[in-house]
Formats: sequence, C-alpha cells, structure tokens
Amino acid sequence: MTRKYYVEYCRYGLNITHSSGRHEVMAFDSKKERKAWLDANEYNGQNYVAQECTLKTAIKILGVDRPWHRWNYTRQEDSRGNNFYHVWISQTKN
Repeated sequence: MTRKYYVEYCRYGLNITHSSGRHEVMAFDSKKERKAWLDANEYNGQNYVAQECTLKTAIKILGVDRPWHRWNYTRQEDSRGNNFYHVWISQTKN
C-alpha cells in the first residue's frame, strides 16, 4: 500500500466531536490531490466541513486500533472531477 494523505470530513461541520460517529475519512494519493479536493469542498457555505488530518486522527475517527480491522479504499470522484478514496473499515475477525 502506498502512502496516503488524509482528510477528515463531517457534513455537519468540524465542530462536531469525533466520538459522535458523524466524521468520515477521505484518502488521497498525493498532497496536490488532497489540496485540490479541500479547495473545492472544505467549506459548504455555512461551515467548514473538511480539513487535513494525520493518520493518527484518521485511526481515532474510524475507531481502528485492533490488528483485525482492515482498511478499505473506494475510489470516487466529486462533482468537480476531483478524485479521492472513501475510507471504511471491515472486520476480519469476529
């Protein structure tokens, strides 16, 4: 897996706590792609809804602190043509 650059996103605004379960994580192949996506999507007209985040913050948001959690990346494109990965977790152990 190549290095990813992360963004935390919450459509209700970044003032919502991570423990609310409302935050999502987006991943990008380069800082340039991440910046382009943030330039187009970080503000929704009322609130700041996205910002850069570290891998440590992404882990906290996703609640992934066990070795049996698997990171999944689904490639998507926003309405402006910017590519990103939606990150989600699956469990490999019951």
